[in-house]
Amino acid sequence: MEEIHDKLEVFSPATGEKIAEIVPTPLKSIPHIYKKSRHAFQSWSNLPIEERLHYLKRLRLLMVEKMDEIAEVISKDAGKVKIEALVADIMPTIDAIKHIEKHTVKTLSGRKVTTPLMLIGKKSSIHYMPRGTILVISPWNYPLQLSMVPILNALAAGNTVIAKPSEVTPLVGVCIENLFLEAGFPEGTIQFAHGGKELGAALTEQKPDYIFFTGSVRTGKMIGEVAARHLIPTTLELGGKDPMIVLRDANLERAVNGALWGLSQIVVRCA
Repeated sequence: MEEIHDKLEVFSPATGEKIAEIVPTPLKSIPHIYKKSRHAFQSWSNLPIEERLHYLKRLRLLMVEKMDEIAEVISKDAGKVKIEALVADIMPTIDAIKHIEKHTVKTLSGRKVTTPLMLIGKKSSIHYMPRGTILVISPWNYPLQLSMVPILNALAAGNTVIAKPSEVTPLVGVCIENLFLEAGFPEGTIQFAHGGKELGAALTEQKPDYIFFTGSVRTGKMIGEVAARHLIPTTLELGGKDPMIVLRDANLERAVNGALWGLSQIVVRCA
Protein backbone atom coordinates (compact mmCIF):
# COMPACT_ATOMS: atom_id res chain seq x y z
CA MET A 1 0.00 0.00 0.00
CA GLU A 2 1.32 3.44 -0.89
CA GLU A 3 2.25 5.54 2.12
CA ILE A 4 -0.01 8.56 2.69
CA HIS A 5 1.62 11.76 3.95
CA ASP A 6 -0.11 14.72 5.56
CA LYS A 7 0.24 17.72 3.32
CA LEU A 8 1.87 20.92 4.55
CA GLU A 9 -0.63 23.74 4.17
CA VAL A 10 0.73 27.11 3.08
CA PHE A 11 -0.97 30.34 4.17
CA SER A 12 -0.26 33.85 2.96
CA PRO A 13 1.25 35.98 5.77
CA ALA A 14 -0.31 39.05 4.18
CA THR A 15 -3.92 37.83 3.84
CA GLY A 16 -4.11 34.67 5.92
CA GLU A 17 -5.62 32.74 3.03
CA LYS A 18 -4.51 29.25 2.09
CA ILE A 19 -2.45 29.49 -1.09
CA ALA A 20 -0.95 26.01 -1.56
CA GLU A 21 -0.25 22.56 -0.20
CA ILE A 22 3.17 20.91 -0.12
CA VAL A 23 3.83 17.18 0.17
CA PRO A 24 6.59 16.85 2.80
CA THR A 25 9.57 14.56 2.36
CA PRO A 26 8.92 11.23 4.14
CA LEU A 27 11.36 10.48 6.94
CA LYS A 28 11.93 6.96 5.64
CA SER A 29 13.44 8.39 2.43
CA ILE A 30 16.29 10.16 4.21
CA PRO A 31 18.80 7.26 4.08
CA HIS A 32 18.20 7.00 0.33
CA ILE A 33 18.73 10.75 -0.09
CA TYR A 34 22.10 10.48 1.65
CA LYS A 35 23.07 7.42 -0.37
CA LYS A 36 22.25 9.25 -3.58
CA SER A 37 24.20 12.31 -2.45
CA ARG A 38 27.31 10.33 -1.58
CA HIS A 39 27.16 8.51 -4.91
CA ALA A 40 26.88 11.79 -6.83
CA PHE A 41 29.82 13.18 -4.86
CA GLN A 42 32.18 10.74 -6.58
CA SER A 43 31.66 12.33 -9.98
CA TRP A 44 30.84 15.93 -8.98
CA SER A 45 33.95 16.33 -6.84
CA ASN A 46 36.15 15.13 -9.70
CA LEU A 47 34.81 17.65 -12.21
CA PRO A 48 37.22 20.48 -13.00
CA ILE A 49 36.24 23.65 -11.16
CA GLU A 50 35.50 25.40 -14.44
CA GLU A 51 32.89 22.77 -15.31
CA ARG A 52 31.18 23.10 -11.94
CA LEU A 53 31.08 26.88 -12.40
CA HIS A 54 29.43 26.38 -15.79
CA TYR A 55 26.38 24.98 -14.00
CA LEU A 56 26.34 27.96 -11.63
CA LYS A 57 26.46 30.35 -14.56
CA ARG A 58 23.46 28.62 -16.13
CA LEU A 59 21.61 28.98 -12.85
CA ARG A 60 22.47 32.69 -12.65
CA LEU A 61 21.23 33.39 -16.17
CA LEU A 62 18.05 31.44 -15.44
CA MET A 63 17.43 33.51 -12.31
CA VAL A 64 17.85 36.73 -14.27
CA GLU A 65 15.35 35.46 -16.83
CA LYS A 66 12.82 34.44 -14.17
CA MET A 67 13.42 37.33 -11.77
CA ASP A 68 9.83 38.59 -11.71
CA GLU A 69 8.43 35.09 -11.30
CA ILE A 70 10.76 34.35 -8.37
CA ALA A 71 9.91 37.69 -6.74
CA GLU A 72 6.21 36.85 -6.96
CA VAL A 73 6.76 33.53 -5.16
CA ILE A 74 8.79 35.19 -2.39
CA SER A 75 6.19 37.93 -2.02
CA LYS A 76 3.31 35.46 -1.64
CA ASP A 77 5.15 33.02 0.61
CA ALA A 78 7.04 35.43 2.88
CA GLY A 79 4.62 38.36 2.85
CA LYS A 80 7.19 40.76 1.42
CA VAL A 81 6.57 43.40 -1.20
CA LYS A 82 8.10 42.41 -4.54
CA ILE A 83 10.67 45.20 -4.52
CA GLU A 84 12.13 43.90 -1.25
CA ALA A 85 12.20 40.37 -2.63
CA LEU A 86 14.16 41.68 -5.60
CA VAL A 87 16.55 43.96 -3.72
CA ALA A 88 17.18 41.91 -0.57
CA ASP A 89 16.83 38.32 -1.78
CA ILE A 90 17.19 37.82 -5.52
CA MET A 91 19.78 40.39 -6.58
CA PRO A 92 22.23 39.61 -3.73
CA THR A 93 22.01 35.93 -4.69
CA ILE A 94 22.77 36.70 -8.34
CA ASP A 95 25.70 38.88 -7.23
CA ALA A 96 26.93 36.02 -5.02
CA ILE A 97 26.95 33.65 -8.00
CA LYS A 98 28.94 36.16 -10.05
CA HIS A 99 31.42 36.50 -7.18
CA ILE A 100 31.80 32.72 -6.97
CA GLU A 101 32.30 32.47 -10.73
CA LYS A 102 35.03 35.11 -10.61
CA HIS A 103 37.01 33.98 -7.56
CA THR A 104 36.54 30.23 -7.02
CA VAL A 105 39.35 29.02 -9.29
CA LYS A 106 41.92 31.22 -7.57
CA THR A 107 40.52 30.63 -4.07
CA LEU A 108 40.62 26.84 -4.38
CA SER A 109 43.97 26.62 -6.18
CA GLY A 110 46.80 24.98 -4.27
CA ARG A 111 49.62 27.23 -3.14
CA LYS A 112 53.08 26.88 -1.71
CA VAL A 113 53.68 27.93 1.89
CA THR A 114 56.75 28.40 4.06
CA THR A 115 58.22 25.19 5.44
CA PRO A 116 59.06 25.20 9.18
CA LEU A 117 62.77 25.33 9.98
CA MET A 118 62.70 21.88 11.59
CA LEU A 119 61.59 20.43 8.23
CA ILE A 120 64.24 22.20 6.18
CA GLY A 121 64.79 20.53 2.84
CA LYS A 122 61.10 19.72 2.48
CA LYS A 123 58.43 21.55 0.48
CA SER A 124 55.05 22.58 1.90
CA SER A 125 51.83 23.47 0.13
CA ILE A 126 48.10 23.83 0.83
CA HIS A 127 45.49 22.00 -1.23
CA TYR A 128 41.71 22.29 -0.81
CA MET A 129 39.52 19.20 -0.94
CA PRO A 130 35.71 18.93 -0.82
CA ARG A 131 34.26 17.48 2.38
CA GLY A 132 31.45 15.35 0.96
CA THR A 133 27.74 15.76 1.64
CA ILE A 134 26.79 19.14 3.11
CA LEU A 135 23.49 19.62 4.96
CA VAL A 136 22.10 23.15 4.60
CA ILE A 137 19.15 24.11 6.84
CA SER A 138 17.92 27.60 6.01
CA PRO A 139 15.48 30.15 7.52
CA TRP A 140 12.36 31.98 6.40
CA ASN A 141 13.34 35.65 6.65
CA TYR A 142 15.46 35.76 3.48
CA PRO A 143 14.39 32.39 2.14
CA LEU A 144 16.13 32.59 -1.21
CA GLN A 145 19.43 34.28 -0.35
CA LEU A 146 20.11 32.43 2.92
CA SER A 147 19.35 29.11 1.26
CA MET A 148 21.21 29.53 -1.99
CA VAL A 149 24.45 31.21 -0.92
CA PRO A 150 25.68 28.33 1.31
CA ILE A 151 24.38 25.80 -1.25
CA LEU A 152 26.25 27.51 -4.07
CA ASN A 153 29.52 27.81 -2.15
CA ALA A 154 29.37 24.13 -1.21
CA LEU A 155 28.65 23.06 -4.79
CA ALA A 156 31.40 25.24 -6.25
CA ALA A 157 33.89 23.63 -3.89
CA GLY A 158 32.97 20.15 -5.14
CA ASN A 159 30.57 19.05 -2.42
CA THR A 160 27.10 17.63 -2.89
CA VAL A 161 24.26 19.22 -0.93
CA ILE A 162 21.08 18.21 0.87
CA ALA A 163 18.99 21.32 1.54
CA LYS A 164 16.07 21.71 3.93
CA PRO A 165 14.34 25.04 3.32
CA SER A 166 12.18 26.54 6.05
CA GLU A 167 8.73 25.01 6.44
CA VAL A 168 7.48 28.57 7.04
CA THR A 169 8.23 29.51 3.40
CA PRO A 170 7.93 26.17 1.59
CA LEU A 171 6.92 27.65 -1.77
CA VAL A 172 10.27 29.41 -1.98
CA GLY A 173 11.98 26.10 -1.22
CA VAL A 174 10.12 24.43 -4.07
CA CYS A 175 10.98 27.38 -6.33
CA ILE A 176 14.69 27.00 -5.55
CA GLU A 177 14.51 23.26 -6.18
CA ASN A 178 12.91 23.85 -9.57
CA LEU A 179 15.59 26.39 -10.50
CA PHE A 180 18.34 23.85 -9.89
CA LEU A 181 16.42 21.22 -11.86
CA GLU A 182 15.90 23.56 -14.80
CA ALA A 183 19.55 24.61 -14.72
CA GLY A 184 20.43 20.96 -15.30
CA PHE A 185 22.58 20.11 -12.29
CA PRO A 186 23.56 16.41 -12.31
CA GLU A 187 21.20 14.11 -10.46
CA GLY A 188 21.96 13.78 -6.74
CA THR A 189 24.28 16.79 -6.71
CA ILE A 190 21.71 19.00 -4.97
CA GLN A 191 18.62 17.49 -3.31
CA PHE A 192 15.83 19.13 -1.35
CA ALA A 193 13.93 17.81 1.66
CA HIS A 194 10.74 19.66 2.57
CA GLY A 195 9.25 19.53 6.06
CA GLY A 196 9.42 20.68 9.65
CA LYS A 197 11.63 20.23 12.69
CA GLU A 198 11.27 16.43 12.77
CA LEU A 199 12.73 16.26 9.27
CA GLY A 200 15.56 18.61 10.21
CA ALA A 201 16.43 16.47 13.24
CA ALA A 202 16.38 13.27 11.17
CA LEU A 203 18.62 14.81 8.51
CA THR A 204 21.10 15.92 11.17
CA GLU A 205 21.23 12.45 12.72
CA GLN A 206 22.31 10.89 9.42
CA LYS A 207 25.86 12.20 9.89
CA PRO A 208 26.45 14.62 7.01
CA ASP A 209 30.04 15.69 6.45
CA TYR A 210 29.26 19.31 7.30
CA ILE A 211 26.22 21.21 8.60
CA PHE A 212 25.38 24.81 7.70
CA PHE A 213 22.46 26.03 9.79
CA THR A 214 20.86 29.47 9.87
CA GLY A 215 18.11 29.97 12.42
CA SER A 216 17.27 30.26 16.09
CA VAL A 217 19.67 29.89 19.02
CA ARG A 218 17.49 27.14 20.49
CA THR A 219 17.60 24.98 17.37
CA GLY A 220 21.26 25.81 16.82
CA LYS A 221 22.10 24.42 20.27
CA MET A 222 20.32 21.16 19.47
CA ILE A 223 22.13 20.81 16.15
CA GLY A 224 25.43 21.65 17.84
CA GLU A 225 24.90 18.88 20.40
CA VAL A 226 24.22 16.27 17.73
CA ALA A 227 27.16 17.47 15.64
CA ALA A 228 29.48 17.34 18.65
CA ARG A 229 28.56 13.72 19.38
CA HIS A 230 29.54 12.72 15.85
CA LEU A 231 32.39 15.25 15.44
CA ILE A 232 30.63 16.90 12.50
CA PRO A 233 32.01 20.36 11.66
CA THR A 234 29.34 23.05 11.57
CA THR A 235 28.59 26.66 10.79
CA LEU A 236 25.80 27.98 13.01
CA GLU A 237 24.48 31.40 12.05
CA LEU A 238 22.04 32.06 14.86
CA GLY A 239 19.43 34.70 15.57
CA GLY A 240 19.91 37.87 17.53
CA LYS A 241 18.80 41.47 17.87
CA ASP A 242 20.95 44.56 17.63
CA PRO A 243 20.38 47.77 19.59
CA MET A 244 19.38 50.89 17.71
CA ILE A 245 20.48 54.31 18.95
CA VAL A 246 18.11 57.17 18.09
CA LEU A 247 19.63 60.62 18.63
CA ARG A 248 17.69 63.65 19.83
CA ASP A 249 17.68 65.38 16.43
CA ALA A 250 16.61 62.28 14.47
CA ASN A 251 13.49 62.12 12.33
CA LEU A 252 11.42 59.89 14.63
CA GLU A 253 9.04 58.67 11.95
CA ARG A 254 11.90 57.50 9.75
CA ALA A 255 13.67 55.97 12.76
CA VAL A 256 10.58 53.99 13.74
CA ASN A 257 10.01 52.81 10.18
CA GLY A 258 13.64 51.77 9.93
CA ALA A 259 13.42 49.88 13.20
CA LEU A 260 10.28 48.06 12.12
CA TRP A 261 11.86 47.15 8.79
CA GLY A 262 14.96 45.79 10.46
CA LEU A 263 13.06 44.15 13.32
CA SER A 264 15.60 45.59 15.73
CA GLN A 265 15.27 46.11 19.46
CA ILE A 266 15.22 49.87 20.00
CA VAL A 267 17.42 51.38 22.68
CA VAL A 268 16.69 55.12 22.73
CA ARG A 269 19.55 57.32 23.86
CA CYS A 270 19.10 61.07 23.73
CA ALA A 271 22.15 63.18 23.12
